[in-house]
Amino acid sequence: MEIEHNEILEEISEGVIIADNYFNIYYTNKYAKFIFDLQNTKDNEILTLQELPSASSNFLASLKFTKDGKKIQRLGILEFRKNRNTMLLDVTCNITSNNRFIFHFKNVTDLLELMDSVVTKENQFSNLFHSIPDILLLINKNKTLVMANDSIHNILGWIPKKIVGKNFENFIHEEDKSIFRELYKNSLQKSDIQLAEIRIQNRAGGYSTIEFFVYSDKAGESGRVYYLGRDVTERFQYDNFLIEKISKDELTKLSSKKFLFESVDLLIQDLKFGKLEELYIFYIDIDRFKDINDSLGHEAGDTVLKIVANRLKDVISQNNDYFLARIGGDEFALVTQCKIRSINIIDICNKIQKALSEIIHIERQSILLTCSIGVSKGDKSSTDAEKLLRNADIAMHEAKKLGRGKFNLYELKMQEKKFNSLQMSSWLREAIVNESLNLHVQPIYSTKENKISHAEALCRWNHPMHGYIPPAEFIQIAEETGQIHTIGDWILINTCKQIERWNLEKKTIIPIAINLSPLQFENKNLPQLFAKYLTQYHLEAENIHIELTESLIMSNIKHSINVLYELKKMGLTIYLDDFGTGYSSLNYLIHFPIDIIKIDKSFIDNLQHNNNGLSVVKAIIKMAESLLMKVVAEGVENKDQFDLLCEIGCDYVQGYYINKPIPIDEFNLDSLNQRWQKNSATK
Repeated sequence: MEIEHNEILEEISEGVIIADNYFNIYYTNKYAKFIFDLQNTKDNEILTLQELPSASSNFLASLKFTKDGKKIQRLGILEFRKNRNTMLLDVTCNITSNNRFIFHFKNVTDLLELMDSVVTKENQFSNLFHSIPDILLLINKNKTLVMANDSIHNILGWIPKKIVGKNFENFIHEEDKSIFRELYKNSLQKSDIQLAEIRIQNRAGGYSTIEFFVYSDKAGESGRVYYLGRDVTERFQYDNFLIEKISKDELTKLSSKKFLFESVDLLIQDLKFGKLEELYIFYIDIDRFKDINDSLGHEAGDTVLKIVANRLKDVISQNNDYFLARIGGDEFALVTQCKIRSINIIDICNKIQKALSEIIHIERQSILLTCSIGVSKGDKSSTDAEKLLRNADIAMHEAKKLGRGKFNLYELKMQEKKFNSLQMSSWLREAIVNESLNLHVQPIYSTKENKISHAEALCRWNHPMHGYIPPAEFIQIAEETGQIHTIGDWILINTCKQIERWNLEKKTIIPIAINLSPLQFENKNLPQLFAKYLTQYHLEAENIHIELTESLIMSNIKHSINVLYELKKMGLTIYLDDFGTGYSSLNYLIHFPIDIIKIDKSFIDNLQHNNNGLSVVKAIIKMAESLLMKVVAEGVENKDQFDLLCEIGCDYVQGYYINKPIPIDEFNLDSLNQRWQKNSATK
């Protein structure tokens, strides 16, 4: 049975707060609300320190923690004065890879008072000693266990009488023994309480994570040290679960693409400050991997990807300066760094290709893999991870042109071969002036109404000399040069013109969704621009829908909320595109006036071949339903995907199975709907 992690956090007897760098609070569990007087706040409300009671705000603002750390940080046992009472809170902080901070607040007031009583009145606490729900141990200078209360049996399974007199270090995990020794030493030398998490062997043969408060009596003169510990195994596992979900690729257990970008961005900073001499990204693509999926099935393909991941791990197993990530599909990245010596690129490429070339036996078939590798080098002039990865991708595609099993180092001329950006910008400017861009629409089908209910506007460009130029190439140039504003206006105007034409011709009107780029969305006059064209072309707001990506609205939360609510007041319908590929929080999602969520194609691709993929899509649909939102599934390419989406209650479907994008002046709604009604009648 899958554990409901939020329910666990709500029921534990310690406070949990999740916040960002500026201590904007996104989540507080029940006990944290009790500690900091937040009982009247809403569950999904984002809080700032200024909105908290003054005592709570001052205490949280005083916390000293490192904002770029990667491990659990111990902030100490701190005093929190609340309503003339003083509470002792043991505070720890754990940073996740997306710069969120998980704070744990444990009320140790009673425990510390109890420890003081134990230390000063040892001969009076026998009954109390064994009634304490936490483990209480007394260890002497030989690391021998002198006393142990009954809780060690309840928590770890050991019978106190049978382990007293044994060396306690023998029960400690090998990797934690140095922590135990340092803890013991510090407790003898210092009068304050020491704190650490140590893995202790339990009677079942495994290890439990115990959080110990450690204190020596009479400042260590007797050499005896008290250990008061509680089992935090479940919390420890949950924190690790959160971090793993964020930073790991689910299939291969390599680093995720998000973690790759974050790590390389940090390494680029090290290059600029002289901490590194060299940085390389090896972009690895399995040749003809699609043939494996098509012939043996996706399950076999997934098995091959796992084998590839393990072989790549073997390549770097002896070098801590290398790390691996799965970019997606059959594409991987190997990142290398060095502080002094030069990296032998050819040697690394040869090792990768040799490791992957060993025959794989699966489904009674022998598979011989080859891979194409593109390499890009980072230096002090590098700006970001995305550019380095893109350069490596370009080099990889150039390697593919040389034949299978080749590698290539990125050179500037490779990008110039694709298209010189200045030349592309010039062509694009001419295309806009000469109105040689083309507007297409792709129908979106309503599973509930069995008809085409709306469509998405798409910009296409056929250059007179170079033919079809993909949007991924010219849209990027348009954003870099600012021409995206003109293109965006052109798409909006021509969409409005077409809807007005349908209106004048007494044809059925369906809403058309328009994608907004980040630069367009930053325009403070965006709501006024939409209002202007709606008035000019005599359109209702319901005729125009707006699509925004998850990463776009998350890049500037405050601006996004303000603009989205202005657009919503006008009556426009708002889509959240590419849902599931960004890094948004559900706490944020409920604050945006989103009407429709578009599930990214990557989830639809896994729908039939991966139980987890189906579970994720079902969960998104269920979540959207509870938030009164509709769901569009993008990239639906076959009947099996379509039927499955209808079965699980997806509201809308879009993709080549429904229809390819159509020039807007050739769009015939009646013809499309007649086709679908005919299909429905023959089922």
